[in-house]
Amino acid sequence: MSGAGSGGWSSSTSNTFSAGSGAMVSRNPQLNQPTNGAPSTINLKVLLSGEEVKYLFGAEELLLKQLRQQTGAAITLSEPGPHERVLTIPGQLESVCKAFGLVCRKLWEFVVSLSDPTNPKMLVLRLAVHASQCGMIIGKQGSKIKEIRDLSGANISVSQESLPESNEKTVEIIGTGESCLQSTYQVCTVLQENPPRGDIIPYLPKSLIKDLWKPIVLAGEKAYIIENGVAILAPPELVKSALAETPLGKLTAAIPNYDGPGGPEYMNPFALMAAISNSRRDSVLGGGGGGPEITKEMRIENDVAGSVIGKHGAKVAEIRQISGASVNINTEDEMTESGERIVVIKGNPESVLLAQFLVQSNIDLYKKERVAERQQHWDQGDEYVDNRDPGGGREFSFGRGGGNSFYPPGGGRGGGGGGGRGGPGGMPPYARGGGRRSPMDGRRGGGHMRGKGRRR
Repeated sequence: MSGAGSGGWSSSTSNTFSAGSGAMVSRNPQLNQPTNGAPSTINLKVLLSGEEVKYLFGAEELLLKQLRQQTGAAITLSEPGPHERVLTIPGQLESVCKAFGLVCRKLWEFVVSLSDPTNPKMLVLRLAVHASQCGMIIGKQGSKIKEIRDLSGANISVSQESLPESNEKTVEIIGTGESCLQSTYQVCTVLQENPPRGDIIPYLPKSLIKDLWKPIVLAGEKAYIIENGVAILAPPELVKSALAETPLGKLTAAIPNYDGPGGPEYMNPFALMAAISNSRRDSVLGGGGGGPEITKEMRIENDVAGSVIGKHGAKVAEIRQISGASVNINTEDEMTESGERIVVIKGNPESVLLAQFLVQSNIDLYKKERVAERQQHWDQGDEYVDNRDPGGGREFSFGRGGGNSFYPPGGGRGGGGGGGRGGPGGMPPYARGGGRRSPMDGRRGGGHMRGKGRRR
């Protein structure tokens, strides 16, 4: 086998492009200047096909260790099996560039070996990049990505959709070996200057052929699977994956990694799995099931109540149907002094637990979407205008006090022109302003619409 299988990792300079030493030299001197302060580390993630992995590291992948030794980078390669694998090169910009320079040169050799000399193919690189960094690669009105194209000569694009079950997106680079190398270097400088913001949910390729189904056995608050005739604790990821197949669906993605007691029970994947199992058993066997009726209360911010109620009450009706519990939400007139609304949940312990999870997960999902939407507009340099309405069916989203919700420069709850709880412009979306109500505006402020609502 040619390439890595026979030649190893040669550091000699390639005649095709100057990448043999691993150095990536920018054609723009300004972009080679170090950033202020200590340089941050980056994780360059390259998506590789099975054939590319075999060419790079050999059938036994013995050359992966050699590449680590030669470059000094702690390079990792995701597990075999799926249709593609992730090559991760972590470290400072210099060491990452050195390692990737060798990898890129070998990939270009692979493409050339498969090409017709009269019709040469282009190298296609696919990088996995955190969603918060993709906006920086694009730049204001696409200025940065255009600059990278002009500097490198490669075509570069950023996917709109995230990779499966992750918050990383694909950055695709197409061109000759040298142009792809230069383009990747520019991307690396952006990654170094703009570390990822928020949680990182890495892309882990999965086999296109589903694994054999493994039953989950519940015992108390623990879940087990059978491996080679022995019961072992089920990984939390497996439990969450099983929950995703239940009526809870995609909302289970909001469940944090469960490390033991401490958090709310309704966010414990094992407790949720037991509750669903018991509720299904009761529905099959009949009877009251689940033990005596209990009542639980949850306090939620008025701003997010619409995400629980839904348009014309559709969402809260769905929560009642899935959980089997009675769920009622106080109106704005019944808010607490701190501006919160009370969700009253009644039912057997299992149905109440499921309803609590559904209420909290819908709120978390709504907040996450709001943050992502604002960040996208800010990354593109646009003024963010929030015209979404999670449940009221109005043209604009009005808080208590009535002002249109613009972030920035509009107000927080109530915002611009209303009284009541309206605050100064530029407040965060869930902050409460200190504005006093106007006697002309009535008890809750006079804005454009009160949106008083009924008890749901």
